[in-house]
Amino acid sequence: MPDPQAVKTKSSRLALFGFLAVVGLAACSSDDPLSTTTHPSSDSTADTSVSTTEPVATTAATTPTTTTVDCEAFGATEEVRVAFPERMSSLYGNDIRTGTHDCFERLVIEFAGTGDFPGYWVRYTDDPIPLGMTDDQFVDLDGNVAMVVSIAAWMGEFDDPWTESRIDPKNVENVVDLYMSENFEGQMAWAVGLDSKRPFRVETLANPSRLVIDFLRS
Repeated sequence: MPDPQAVKTKSSRLALFGFLAVVGLAACSSDDPLSTTTHPSSDSTADTSVSTTEPVATTAATTPTTTTVDCEAFGATEEVRVAFPERMSSLYGNDIRTGTHDCFERLVIEFAGTGDFPGYWVRYTDDPIPLGMTDDQFVDLDGNVAMVVSIAAWMGEFDDPWTESRIDPKNVENVVDLYMSENFEGQMAWAVGLDSKRPFRVETLANPSRLVIDFLRS
């Protein structure tokens, strides 16, 4: 028959151990912060969101913190020229589209195929825009200001450089007209009509390869 005193001592030790374990778990839980979620930008996508809200890692009810991007600290109106026309590419254009974000409107030219990214030249210019390599044919754009985007690659969807290729974008307000003014000998140009001369920025994105131009919104 076991010793009553030994049983009592063992039970007391087990009770004490259980109490300390509960205290230890409670202490660990109080140090574990709440998880936060990072929301990737859309291309949107690698495109930029103007304000992002993330939960604060506290156990009490807290107002979320908000980070705001200054829309005025945005681009310039000077031309952007990178390796054009010398860096030609075996990539070819297969899509052009527009989109709207909080601070800017976006123009995207997407490429397919394989090869290095082609050279490009983005600049404001006088309207009307010369059509192709001619001196007597012009594109009269809608809008008050004209821009030309020249790329050292061809546009695969348009084989005839003299066929009218006009796009009337419906999901933007500042970009009012798009016209493929050149698609000849491995080089394309898109004429862009805008409502006013706006600061812009140019970047390249991968997977798929894209040339992205953002125009500051009013």
